[in-house]
Amino acid sequence: MAEGRIEISVESEALTSALGRMAARALSLRQPMQEIGASLVASTQQRFEDKKSPEGDPWVGASPVYALRKTKRGRKAASDLLRAEGYLLDTLNYLASDTNVAVGTNRTYSAIHQLGGTLGMAPGPAAIPARPHLGISRADEAEIAATLVQHLDD
Repeated sequence: MAEGRIEISVESEALTSALGRMAARALSLRQPMQEIGASLVASTQQRFEDKKSPEGDPWVGASPVYALRKTKRGRKAASDLLRAEGYLLDTLNYLASDTNVAVGTNRTYSAIHQLGGTLGMAPGPAAIPARPHLGISRADEAEIAATLVQHLDD
């Protein structure tokens, strides 16, 4: 036995077979990655409803100027932060492979809402507070772990 290494030898067809099946499932995680992607999209959509970050922090409300501008244009209430028109919410999606999953949107302006902006940002005054919507919450982490464990146990 090499130093720092433990070897265990088991002669069991059932165990060898079970470990072989588990290893085969671990090589292709596309199915659980798809499940994780769908779950993360759903939890992100819920954040739009709750107006909270993945950490559970409430989003900063709309400024009075923004609220007035929205109502003058006859649009939905400014209280519908990031979802008044539905563009971000409707484009949330995921892309899964055998080894990972990515969740996001094809709307480039999602970044300024995620990270916030400053007065000097082009193309105009972009001083808006960050309203993080993408990310993984503690509940998401638990769901991801449960999905992967279930996949390997099946």
